[in-house]
Amino acid sequence: MYVKIGREDALAFPDLLPGSIVRVNPEISEGLLSEEDGRALGRIFLIEHSKGLCCCRLRWQGKNRIIPLSSHLPYAYIELHIPSEARILGVVDMEIRRLSDTEQPAVLGDPTRGWRSERWDQQERGLGGLLRRARRRAALSFREASAMSRRIADFLGDERYFAAAGSLSDYEARDTPPRHIHKVLTLCLLYGVQFSEFLNAAGIAMEELGANEIPAGFISGPERAGTGGTTEIQIRNPTLDSLLARFVALPFFLRKYLEPLSGMKKLSLRDFFWVGAEFEAFHPYLKDGLLLIVNRRKKRVIHLRPLPLWRQPLYVLETRTGGYLCACCSLEDGVLVAHPYLTDFQPSLQFRNRDDAEVVGQVVAIARRLG
Repeated sequence: MYVKIGREDALAFPDLLPGSIVRVNPEISEGLLSEEDGRALGRIFLIEHSKGLCCCRLRWQGKNRIIPLSSHLPYAYIELHIPSEARILGVVDMEIRRLSDTEQPAVLGDPTRGWRSERWDQQERGLGGLLRRARRRAALSFREASAMSRRIADFLGDERYFAAAGSLSDYEARDTPPRHIHKVLTLCLLYGVQFSEFLNAAGIAMEELGANEIPAGFISGPERAGTGGTTEIQIRNPTLDSLLARFVALPFFLRKYLEPLSGMKKLSLRDFFWVGAEFEAFHPYLKDGLLLIVNRRKKRVIHLRPLPLWRQPLYVLETRTGGYLCACCSLEDGVLVAHPYLTDFQPSLQFRNRDDAEVVGQVVAIARRLG
């Protein structure tokens, strides 16, 4: 699952920033959750409550009760009961963060306004309850959702993807799924519901699917399994294989989201840098970093010493030996200084500008592991 951090639900700030996209692993090992009273859990979790979603650290407060913890901002401590008032959806294991033009988080004047402890009604269970919670979470009325389904139908050129406002209301009230798969896909798109979650709520067991072979009549051509009609050629790239293994699966939204995320147009492979190899990191984000997007046009080095770590610009330097270094930098009398931001003492590095090293560009986005 992927979620975007909002400005008013930044409980994990500055570990997670508003506008960041985080990946959530729904498979939580028993070791990550401890019901020990008063113990704060170290990992960041995605939880769902009556008002929506939130990424935060947790503290167990007795049996089946949790308190979302704020890392930095003065959010109120609200106790939530599991599963009647909240549920844990997964653990955050990756962040895709924009490093330029970062958003400032906002704390409400009344911190408890969005955090009142409310029980989910018994009617919220089942498929109707799932659709009702998802629609409210998306802040959509039936009429607004129907208008969005019209755009989906027009884009796909198929009227079957359209859902009238009355039909959307009936799906929630009757607690029964639509008869056509087109409507099911529309509901998942409108409300951000996983297809597997929809099927489970509708009473369809995912583990029982896919047991039968595809009938031979639906498979045509010499490429059928066992015919030996084609030969698959695989080109192996160790760096790419390692990177893809860490991402597991690349989400489709990244195809068009990377440009607005980085603030750059027409991204090319030359703008991406892999940081998965072992090296001495000069910045905490780089220790668990996977991939950088570098704006090669931003070569002017600025060091903002009074600002916090999450607002410090990062730069990629290329040394005369052909190696690369990523760090917070300053330019002092023609000398490039790479400043370490680590808990352990480490001296800064100095290079003669454009002789020993030169600035490749400023890092504008980073994908990094968490936990």
